[in-house]
Order: sequence, then structure tokens, then C-alpha cells
Amino acid sequence: MTRREVAVDLGPRSYSVSLTLGDGPALLAERVAALAPSGVLLVADATVADLHGGPVRRALGDPPVALVAPGERSKGVAGLEALWTALREAGLDRDGLVVALGGGVVGDLAGFAAATWLRGVRVVHAPTTLLSMVDSAVGGKTGIDLGGKNLVGAFHQPSAVVADLAWLATLPAREVASGLGEAWKTAVLAGDPLLADLERAAPRARAGDPAALLPLVAACAAHKAAVVGRDEREAGERASLNLGHTLGHALEARALALGHDLPHGAAVAIGVAFACRLARALGWLDEPARARLLAAGAALGLPLAPPWPVTLDDLRPLLALDKKARAGRLRWVLPRGPGAWGLAAVPDDVVAAALSSRS
Repeated sequence: MTRREVAVDLGPRSYSVSLTLGDGPALLAERVAALAPSGVLLVADATVADLHGGPVRRALGDPPVALVAPGERSKGVAGLEALWTALREAGLDRDGLVVALGGGVVGDLAGFAAATWLRGVRVVHAPTTLLSMVDSAVGGKTGIDLGGKNLVGAFHQPSAVVADLAWLATLPAREVASGLGEAWKTAVLAGDPLLADLERAAPRARAGDPAALLPLVAACAAHKAAVVGRDEREAGERASLNLGHTLGHALEARALALGHDLPHGAAVAIGVAFACRLARALGWLDEPARARLLAAGAALGLPLAPPWPVTLDDLRPLLALDKKARAGRLRWVLPRGPGAWGLAAVPDDVVAAALSSRS
């Protein structure tokens, strides 16, 4: 079996991200057993439970299961209350363990439930989507939506992360593309060699080839682990990981209100392309660098502009909810080139002009 290990160095809260290809249930059971929990609650996306839940549950010794309906709508107060109830019914005490099997919604929701149950119990993430493998399962951010993305939450680091890239074989193509949106974001921030690796692997990655994705997932996880190790609670450098998310989160909320379907990674990709446009307008990014970054996103088949017309007035109330705002001023994470970034308060007229541009 092929395995990769990525260390997240946070002192007493350190843990390992274990990536494998084909033996995920056994590896997950091994990591859980090493934690010696008094009890386990398996929280799983209902669709994922049908696809992968049987082997995982058997490997874990048939623990109780709490199912979460697929989709962002589950990541709210009602979904959180349902998990608290499941934790109570499972009798999970402070030495117990939550195992989150699914994508970003399950990871965020189960992680926040674990952070708040009995003032904090341990959680192990078993991400099953490319997006959660490259990004959301690493770093300890948990939360629910409340009129905006992740407005209520907590930092709660997992005790382990186990990802089997064989689970990606059942992932729809649009979800593979969604994960590649976060991978592209990470490559823009990391620069070479990750960006060059992503450019070379684009056709195979776009096709969902696990052998091509494994080193990319490992590299993305390693970049995030290094950033989180230096800035666990987003006091500085960790804000860089929000590249593309200011516009992306606003577009997700707008799509939900309009009844459109816009996956998170697609929204982030649009946001990264928009950040490149803003950076070029401010003189932060020269044209060759902008062209290279956008070409990498296009090679992955990612959307680089909103799928419907949108104006600053449409998005202003949603942008105001961005967690990077300070004293009412919105701050954008912008690339300065491959591997370089900064924060900027961008004038409204520049934002509005960039929204109206398709180039």
C-alpha cells in the first residue's frame, strides 16, 4: 500500500495526517485504537455511509452512527443540535471520540460538536472528498453557518486525520473539480515546486487519478500544516489560506439564496481568479505572473468567473460578513506572485470594475 504522513506540529496538540491508497478503514481503526477512547461515535454523510460506511464501521468495531444529510444546509443550528443529541444518546464521556467520515460539511459540523460536547472531546477526521483532504480536515477550524459561512465555530484540532484516496473513486467529477479549486489556491500561495507539480499533473488530476492526486494532496496538506504550525489561531499568516474565500463565500451565499448550485471549491477558484484581477489592478501582480496563475487554474478545468452576472451592490451585505474585516473595512488576500501574498483594503471602484470585467 502507498502511504504518506504529514506532521502538524502544535506542541501538545500535534497530530499526523495519514494518506493512504486502499487500506483506509484498517488505518483509521489503527489510529483510533492508539487513542484508546472510552467510546466512539461515527458521524457520517448519509451518502458516504452507503458507499464506504460498512467497511469503516466494521473496522471500528460497530460503533453507533449519526448520519448527516448531504449538503451545506445540514451545517446549521438544527444539524448541530441533532449531533449533540446523538452524543448524549451514545453516552460519550470526556474520554470518548468522534470520528467524522465525509466531506467538509461533516468535518466542520462534527468537529464543532466535538469541541462543545462536555466542553471538548477528541475528534478524528476521515475526509472522503478531495476538498476536505487538501484543506478543511487539516488545521482545526470547525463551525456552522448562521446567515453566513462559518460565523459560529471554534478552533479544535483533531487527534488524527486519515484519508484514503481510494474513496475518491466514487466522487462525482464536479466534486473532484471542487477539490482542485482548493489545491490551486494552495499552489498559488506555495509557489514552486507545488505550482509546477500541479501544472504538470493537471490532466491526470482533473481525471481524478488517485496516483497523481496522492502527492498533490500530501503537498497541500504539508503547506497548510506548516502555516497552521506557525499561526494556529489566524493571528497573521494563516489569513493567507483565505485567498479566494472573500468573494467565494459571498458567491456561495448568493447562490444559495438564488437556488443555484455552486460547490465551495468552484466558488474559491472564482475568488482566486478575482484576487489575481484585483492584484493586477493594484500593480501587485505583473501580467506574466497573472497569466501563469490563471492558466494553471484553467488547465484544471476550474471556473474563473461567476456563472451569472453579479455586482458589488449584490454582494456588499455578504462581503461585510467576511471574518478578515477590521473596523468595518474589508481586507482582501491578494497574490503578489507565485508563493507571495499580502492583505489589502481595495477601493470599492476597483472591486466593482473587477466584478464587471471578464478578462
